Amino acid sequence: YRRLFLECGKSSGKTALSSALLLYLLAADNEHGAEVVCAARATTQARQCFDSCRDMLRACPKLVASLGLRVLTHSIVQMSSASTLLPVSAQGKSLAGKILHGAAVDELWAHRDRSVYEEMSLGCDKRNNSLLSSIGHAGENLMSVGYELHATDTMMLKGELKDEKTLALIF
Repeated sequence: YRRLFLECGKSSGKTALSSALLLYLLAADNEHGAEVVCAARATTQARQCFDSCRDMLRACPKLVASLGLRVLTHSIVQMSSASTLLPVSAQGKSLAGKILHGAAVDELWAHRDRSVYEEMSLGCDKRNNSLLSSIGHAGENLMSVGYELHATDTMMLKGELKDEKTLALIF
C-alpha cells in the first residue's frame, strides 16, 4: 500500500500509531536518504506527532543506540542512512518540493484546504516505496479533505470503488 486512511474515535492511540509508523519508515525500512515528516495544518499539531516519536525514542535508549539514531529537539536523524524525521506545517514554508519516503497527516477534518495533504501526496509520489498516512477521527467539517477521503474510502470498503494503493480502515 502507498496510502493509509485510518479513522477511529478520539483518544484511541492514533498519534502513537502514526509515530510508530514514521519511526519504522525512518530507521527500519532500509531506505537510504529517507525523508519522513509529521505534517499538519498547524505547527502545534505537527509537533504532537513528532514529540510522540521523540518521547518513544527517549524511553528506549537501547533502541536508539541499535538503530544509530540522534534524537534532537526539532529532528530525528539516522546518520548511517542519511535519513531524517521532521515536523512540518502549513504555517511554515517547508512543504513544497519534498521527496518523501513517509508522511503522516493528522486530523484532516481540521484542514481548511487541501494544500498540506496535496503537498505530502506529491512528495510521496516521487518515491517508489513511500507511505502517506492519514489518521484522524470523524470530524464535523463536511467540506474538508478529511471528509472527502472518508467518503471515498467508505465507497472502497463497500466495494463500490477500487484502489489497490490504499488501505482504508474505519472503526
